[in-house]
Amino acid sequence: MSHKNISESGLDEKRGLLETNIDINGSKEKSEKASIAKKSFGHKDNELGSKVGVFSAMLTIVGTIIGGGIVGIPFATLQTGIWLVLVVHTLNFIWGIYSVHLLLEAKDISGLSSFSELGYYCFGRASIFIINSLIVLAQGGMPIVYFMIVGDIGNGLLEHFESIKGKFWSSRQFSILVVAVLLFYFAVKKEIQELKGAGFVLLCGVVLFIIAMVVLVIKEGTDKFEFGEVSKPKFSISMLANIPTLFVSYAFQSAFFPVFSSLETKTKANGIKATAMSFTFCAVVYIVVSIVALLVYGNDLSANVLENVSHMDGWIPIVVDIVFLIIIMMHIPIVLFVGKEALLIIIDEIMRKSYSVKPRVTVDDAYNLRDSVMRPEGAGDSEGKAYLSMNPILFYSVSVILYCLIVTAACLLSDITLVFGIIGSIAGSYLIFIGPSQFYIISVRNEKANVSPLQYYIAHIYHIFGLIVMIACLFATIYTTVKD
Repeated sequence: MSHKNISESGLDEKRGLLETNIDINGSKEKSEKASIAKKSFGHKDNELGSKVGVFSAMLTIVGTIIGGGIVGIPFATLQTGIWLVLVVHTLNFIWGIYSVHLLLEAKDISGLSSFSELGYYCFGRASIFIINSLIVLAQGGMPIVYFMIVGDIGNGLLEHFESIKGKFWSSRQFSILVVAVLLFYFAVKKEIQELKGAGFVLLCGVVLFIIAMVVLVIKEGTDKFEFGEVSKPKFSISMLANIPTLFVSYAFQSAFFPVFSSLETKTKANGIKATAMSFTFCAVVYIVVSIVALLVYGNDLSANVLENVSHMDGWIPIVVDIVFLIIIMMHIPIVLFVGKEALLIIIDEIMRKSYSVKPRVTVDDAYNLRDSVMRPEGAGDSEGKAYLSMNPILFYSVSVILYCLIVTAACLLSDITLVFGIIGSIAGSYLIFIGPSQFYIISVRNEKANVSPLQYYIAHIYHIFGLIVMIACLFATIYTTVKD
């Protein structure tokens, strides 16, 4: 895509306007701060840099969503009941789309397009650290789970070789380290659109995984499947404790703005279209894999369906393990990107106050400045990506250290069910319900935006519902763990 030439005088004029209107001490009204931001993002002549279409954006979202849910949702389906899980999937689709709608509305009203900046606009500078810490916890914790699954798969595959059975070379730690080395290049990428190829491979891997599972059903039969038993709703504390798995399997909202900013044509319709396509694909995958797993294993289904697969003989289980290993390997870099971005935002804010003080420029100016000699020292990219201009040594050091900590935790931990349940309850509820509704409600209030009263009250109800869900799921997770 060709770059528009922006004159130096035009840049100076814009910088002057921004510097004149933004009070770096925070004494100006938030609405004025938002007004300046809206002027900054309102420039639509041309979008520069590497951009993607709706389908590529859909692949990125799918890569963010699909992962451990494939092996965890079948057990959640068993504990909840097929019909009730279908209802939850439908609700996840509906309120997932609604959460994106709220984020886009908040973006248009406030002019801000990252979780960090919206948090600062709504709650002050402390929110930059709180919100991004939550994202780091969730998106940094999920790759730990994925690496642990990689270790279990690798251990199961390598145990077939008698010469190394029981040795370090067949251990889960060895498999984790090998995959970590293979993914290192992707773990330090700067832009999420640079990972779109991984999303395509992930899509192909998911299709192959489903095919392999269907072949497994044909080969093993369905003797253990009792539809009446696994289909009826099971209202219990155990059922509620499995809800976080279903929530987290659709939670990608913290990655929405980076994906949206990579769109070639950034409109509400395209953002919602990419999300709807992603949710549809993921729902179909989750439902098909759950039904197939239940057909084969019935009530003997484990919390991780790959544990059942690994104890089976023949070449089909090996194929299933290998395909899922590919899926996880393609998923880790995309999920890790979001957590890494949140951590870099925290560090950049501590060091340069990039999100609470510095003037912002348009995306056109940001890309031109980054690629030209006109770039002033310390200038930041827009759309929530000021960290891209931080010292490269610091950027890559943080990326490498975070990656090493994740890999180390995966090697040392053997069971993080309780931690994952707590992270799922908090992060899933916040990303899907609480965060988007808060951003919208406060943006409307600060800007005195003319919106439908019904839409405003629905957002309030949505926010309260999210708080109830978070508390209930946390209680169920802790209670079930203590009871067991």
